[in-house]
Amino acid sequence: MPNFVPSKYSLEIVGEKSYQKAIKKISMYKEIVERDDLELKLSGYTASLILEDDNKFDPGNAVRVDIDGETVGYLEKRNAEWYCNQLSRLEIPHETCTCKASIFGKREEPGKPMFIGVWLSIDLDRGLEIEQPKPPRKKLFGIF
Repeated sequence: MPNFVPSKYSLEIVGEKSYQKAIKKISMYKEIVERDDLELKLSGYTASLILEDDNKFDPGNAVRVDIDGETVGYLEKRNAEWYCNQLSRLEIPHETCTCKASIFGKREEPGKPMFIGVWLSIDLDRGLEIEQPKPPRKKLFGIF
């Protein structure tokens, strides 16, 4: 599964409203967010970008975003088209790929529900680059 070179967290996904329960589970929301906290910022997640050709809302073009095996949303339609074009350019049109993700939450005032969103580390202006796996380390004289 290819990994993309990290960039800034510049790409917000859509549909998170339908996946708040999953996002809260992944972020351990109940353990880390106090009733009066106005913001939540967590990074260090890995998102899987999964082509969903049979999606009823956008057949042949939808890209689902999963974290820890839970669906958290989708790439917005124009971003999904861009992403699919980038996969074709890289000659990996049907691959599931990963990238870094962050979870951000915000509430209007203390005690109100917090809406949580997910941002991906993909720079639309730069194009996708795949991280090359590091070669295995060689053993030197049986040490290592």
